[in-house]
Amino acid sequence: MTRPRICVAVPATTTADALETIRHLEEPDLIELRLDYTLEALNLRALRKSTDVPLIATARLPSHGGRWVRGEDKRRALLRSAASEGFDYVDAEIDSYSIGELATEVHAAGVKLIVSRHYLDRAPSLNEIMEKHMEAKGVGADVVKVVGSVSSPADNLSCLEYLGREPGNVCFNMGPLGVPSRVLSPLMGGRWTYASASDEGWVAPGQLTIEALREAYRLMGFYD
Repeated sequence: MTRPRICVAVPATTTADALETIRHLEEPDLIELRLDYTLEALNLRALRKSTDVPLIATARLPSHGGRWVRGEDKRRALLRSAASEGFDYVDAEIDSYSIGELATEVHAAGVKLIVSRHYLDRAPSLNEIMEKHMEAKGVGADVVKVVGSVSSPADNLSCLEYLGREPGNVCFNMGPLGVPSRVLSPLMGGRWTYASASDEGWVAPGQLTIEALREAYRLMGFYD
C-alpha cells in the first residue's frame, strides 16, 4: 500500500521561528510555509536551504482564511521570490487577479503551481468542484486544491468523489466534521493532506497534528 502523504502547514511569522519549527518536524512529506503570517521580511533562501523536504509557498488572503492584507502586487512578488529561491510549489487562489501571469512566472522558474479555492461558509457540490477544477486547469494549475466547510458529515462525500475522478489533486473540508475528509482524502486519490506541527500551530479549523494523522494511518496499516 502507498503511504498517504502529509504536508505540514507552518505559520512563518519570522524566519527564526519558521526555521525552528522546520528543524523539529519529524519527516514530513511536504512543508507549506504560510507567508501571510509573516511579521518581518522573511529570508526565503535560508528557509529553502534549511530542508530537503519539498516546500510550498502561499500567502493566503482573508477571503480564503488567511492573513495577507498588504496588496496583491506585493503578494505576487513574494510568491515569485519563493519560486526563484527554489521552492517546489506556489499556491495561489483562483480568483487572484494575476493568476495567469503568476502561472507563467512560476513555470518559467521550474516550479509547480497549486491553484486553490476555499469556501469558508459551505461545502461545494461535486459539480462546483468539477467546475473549479476545469477553471484552475485552464489557467495552468499543476495541482487543483478545493477546500470547503462542512455542516454535516455527508458533505465530505463530494470532495472524496472528486478525488476518485481526478486523482492527484487536493480536496477536503474544514471544521470538526471535515476531519474524515482530511484523513481519507489521500486514500481516495488526493495528492496529499495537511496537518499542523503542533496543537497550537494549526492554521485552519479541523487541522490535525502530523502525529495524530500518522497515528490514524498507523491504525489503518499504513505505518509500522
